[in-house]
Amino acid sequence: MTEGGAEPGPDLPPLRRPTVPRRRRRRQRPWRTLAPPAIAVVVVIGGVLVLDAVFGNPGPTSFQRGLGPLPLPTPDLLAPSSAPPTPPPTPSPTGTGPAPVDTGLPAVPEPVGAQAGGGQAPAAAAAPAPALPALLVLNNSRIGDLADRVAAEARAVGWPVGGVGSLRGRIRATTVYYDPGMADAARQLQARLPAIQRLLPRPDWLPGSAPLTLVVTRYWT
Repeated sequence: MTEGGAEPGPDLPPLRRPTVPRRRRRRQRPWRTLAPPAIAVVVVIGGVLVLDAVFGNPGPTSFQRGLGPLPLPTPDLLAPSSAPPTPPPTPSPTGTGPAPVDTGLPAVPEPVGAQAGGGQAPAAAAAPAPALPALLVLNNSRIGDLADRVAAEARAVGWPVGGVGSLRGRIRATTVYYDPGMADAARQLQARLPAIQRLLPRPDWLPGSAPLTLVVTRYWT
């Protein structure tokens, strides 16, 4: 017996914690984690390329579509030209230059002057001259046929004569009497018949109603 009256027990070994087997940590290798997805992508791309080669799909593959739209040719290069080709110019028979090209438009006739002599087209016709006023010839002399002779001379230079007659009294010089507004016509008549000596406005006592009245004296030459 031991001190205190307790019996000594059997000698037991000291208590130990149960040991748990340790798992070996595996080193993670990156190629093992990336290899399956890469292989899957390669298989998918290879399958798409095989299908395109077998069925002859002319369009872009799925791989190409993933890269973005492919450049397409412009419509100007694909659309055929609607205008017919322009034939080359053929030499002119005269050797002056190339023959005219047929444009499909109606031909425009050339001016008559250009066809005849190659010059400029004739100018527009001049406006017709105004009609000359009628002339009354009066004899103021003792020469019996003087008025008829002067009237014939006036017609010879293109002046219309409305009548002939005689005038009593004494007129000092061969005169043309004109109505208002007929001064230019009187000057034209004097230019054609230089024997007229003077031009005066028509007086009230002068007989007749012609726009111009030529009173001829014996001094008519």
